[in-house]
Amino acid sequence: MGARGRLKIGVLGLLFLLAMLLPAVACAEGMSYYYDSSGRLHKALREDGSAALYRYDDAGNLLSIENLQIDKAPPEIDSLNPKIFFTGTPSIVITMKGRNLFTLEGLYTDNAGVHILGFQSTEDTITAEIGIDSDAPSGSFSFYVKTSFGETSIGYTVATLSFTPERLLMKSGETSTVEVFMEPVSNTDLILSLYNPQPQILEAPQEIVISQGTGTFQVTALSEGTVVLRLAGRGYSVWIAGTLTGDIYVDSGNVSVSMPLLVRNNTGILSSQVSVGMIFPKSNLMDSVSVQLMNTLGTQRTYFDHVSVQMPFEATKVSGGVCVEIE
Repeated sequence: MGARGRLKIGVLGLLFLLAMLLPAVACAEGMSYYYDSSGRLHKALREDGSAALYRYDDAGNLLSIENLQIDKAPPEIDSLNPKIFFTGTPSIVITMKGRNLFTLEGLYTDNAGVHILGFQSTEDTITAEIGIDSDAPSGSFSFYVKTSFGETSIGYTVATLSFTPERLLMKSGETSTVEVFMEPVSNTDLILSLYNPQPQILEAPQEIVISQGTGTFQVTALSEGTVVLRLAGRGYSVWIAGTLTGDIYVDSGNVSVSMPLLVRNNTGILSSQVSVGMIFPKSNLMDSVSVQLMNTLGTQRTYFDHVSVQMPFEATKVSGGVCVEIE
């Protein structure tokens, strides 16, 4: 490599080192310099209020330099879009509109479950990327904006979504209705995007209207498979089975199962195993179940234990519980 190439690498390395060492805001000879999260010079400000704004492309190449005059006054925020966020949202871009935002130094919030992933500003706009934990506290909170000339804040809401039923098990060709509940309730109607990764398996709307904290949508099963819909950070699972006989139930509680066994001389109770066949995943859950005791006099007594079923299964519903095949 020639001397010119070595010089180029040396300069780039020096610039990178300076970017790592420089703070987000640096001052020198009546100038204030503002750097972005990548260490690039983003803004420069003179004491007289004249400023320069540097814009880059995704690769880090400088696109333009805009010269402007700013008002050295405390920041003001007029609006935030959106103002309602949902738990479990990994990333969303928000926009704040106002005045005197050019010298933005910090953006904070009082909700520990809301993370500010990055931000930048012009004189009248702040653009930020945030993420919301699935267990973030819900309710009313605030963003706090700090510039070189003061601070201000604006409120927002963190809400949670729930579904009824909690999940769906359907046969191909069936249509089901799902209810959506929002907490806390918003006084304004919201239009939320519903993401369906497999429209060839499940037919679902692209948008859902939440009015006064509730909304509904319908889904139609097209073919066998599993689909996880996404609504404002929440996943909703739909299992679709092919052609089956009998009814289909989704049960996360206990299932009582009995079986006859012959106990000779009335000396004890025998126990056995039962398999509860699951459609998804395609495996069996094995656990001990109830047995039926028959003594030598022919009198029958039944002893019950339970199997905990956590996944959808095919069964025939009868009085007193759910019958499953005993192997």
